[in-house]
This record gives sequence, C-alpha cells and structure tokens, in this order.
Amino acid sequence: MPSNVAVSNQELVEVNNSLYGSTRMELVTPLVTQFAGNEKNYSTGGLQNQVMKSIAYDLVQRAEKAGTISALAELVNSASTEIAQGNVAPVSFEYVRRALIIEITYSSLDQVSKTQPRARMLAELMKQYDYSSYMGFFSNYGIEKNPKRVDIASSAISDLASALSALKSAVTPLKTLGWNKNKNNLLTIAYTEDIGEKLATVGAGRTMSDLDVLMGEYEGANFIEIPAYLKNSKPRFEVGLRPLITHHHSSLPSLYNDYTAPNGMSTVDMFSFETSTIELEEKGAIQRKLVSIA
Repeated sequence: MPSNVAVSNQELVEVNNSLYGSTRMELVTPLVTQFAGNEKNYSTGGLQNQVMKSIAYDLVQRAEKAGTISALAELVNSASTEIAQGNVAPVSFEYVRRALIIEITYSSLDQVSKTQPRARMLAELMKQYDYSSYMGFFSNYGIEKNPKRVDIASSAISDLASALSALKSAVTPLKTLGWNKNKNNLLTIAYTEDIGEKLATVGAGRTMSDLDVLMGEYEGANFIEIPAYLKNSKPRFEVGLRPLITHHHSSLPSLYNDYTAPNGMSTVDMFSFETSTIELEEKGAIQRKLVSIA
C-alpha cells in the first residue's frame, strides 16, 4: 500500500493502511485494474505533474498470414549465406501525470470521529478515480475512447442462446491474439447490470440461472458487473485479454495531509489522487459488444 499512496508525512502511511483495510473499501474495486494484467507504477511518494513517455517495439512481421506460416525463420546449414531478418517498429505511448486534491473541513467544536468520513471519502474517490481512468482524462486513454479497442456490431439479447451468441462474438476475435478455451483465466468479461437482470431467469429443469450457465461456458474467466457509474446508458459486454493490457498510474486515492485551519476552529483533511491511463499492446485486446435488451 505505501508505494501506491502519496502522503505529506510518514505518519499518514499507517493511517492510509488502516483506511484501506476498512470494510467500506470492499464496495469499490476499480474496473480498470481488473482489465489490466500489467501495471506500471510511477508513484514517487509525492504528488507531481509530468509527462511520462515510453517506447515499445512492435514486430512488423507476424507468424500467421492468411492462415499460413510466413518465412520469418529459415533453416540454416553450412551453405547458408543469409539469415532471415525480423523487423520491429517503435511505438510511443504517453502517460500524462496530474494530481487532484479535495479537502474535508471539520469543526473543532464538535467531537468527531474521522474514521467513518475518511473511509467514505476514499471509497467515493475510488469511484471517481475509476470513472476518470475508464473514460480517459488529461489526454490519457481510458477504455471508453481507447483507439485500440474494437467494437462488435450490436445485436439483441432476448434469451440465453442470444446472450451466448453475443458474448461469443466478442470473445472469438481474441483467438488471433493468443486466447483459446484453455486460457479463460486470462480473460476479464464485464457486463452491464441490465444484462445480468435479463439473465437472472432460471430455465425449466435447471437450478442455475441463465447468467450462471453463461459464466460456465467461460469457466475460469474473471466475470465482473460494470458499475452503474460507468454504464453510460450502453448495455454491453466488454472482454479484455489481460496480458496485453497495462494500467499506467501513480498514487491511488489517499489521505495526503491533515492540519489545523488558520482560524484554529477547524481541522482539515486533504485527499489526493493522480491520473492513470490504459495501454493496449495489441489492437482488439479489449472487445466491446453493444446489445439491446429484447
């Protein structure tokens, strides 16, 4: 925890550890962190505004071309005079780090326990952090406007069969990126609340709901319901292949400072968090399938 929070003094590290251990924090787990199989943490223990740039190298030649194996590697023998050449192209990715601050003021005239409001504020800030990271802010990519996310044509969901078909259309394209049924544990499959409600029906002769059956088709995958604050009136499935998704971030929501106000009549808690961004290593590492509920 200490490496993921920013504090003005070391005493607040233990305070933040206690707040993060609060049961209220169990109510919020940022969606962006559940999509990412990798993370790059730029937190330095203090708040900063800066731009972080990274360069990755993408293989230009691919092993599969139209269903055939390309001559990327060639057999070498004593008469060989050339070795096959592989080409890579640099790909730049940018993370804009910005700090955000909010304060709570307490009256010193009242005996107030700060544990509850502090924990509640962290829980609410975690939602704000998740929303901002998902939507993208300060020029950072989220999931909502990520240029490497691929959208699948919309279809209607009226029953279990149509729901399975809709989800399959979002999962199948990931085969070209390395997924198969033996690697379901690498998938995050998110769905909106209205899909969950539609599939709450228990079919005749079954003890499991339609949603349970659908999850069973991709046993081992991480299924999550998209929080209401991220729905944006778009019923949908979103499927991510976690090894190809990186969450770039600095400090998470935390209590940064507490002090007595100049008037001496009140005390102040200062909370902070910093921006984050989502990097997709391959186009289509996140597939979105919009649906209509029939």
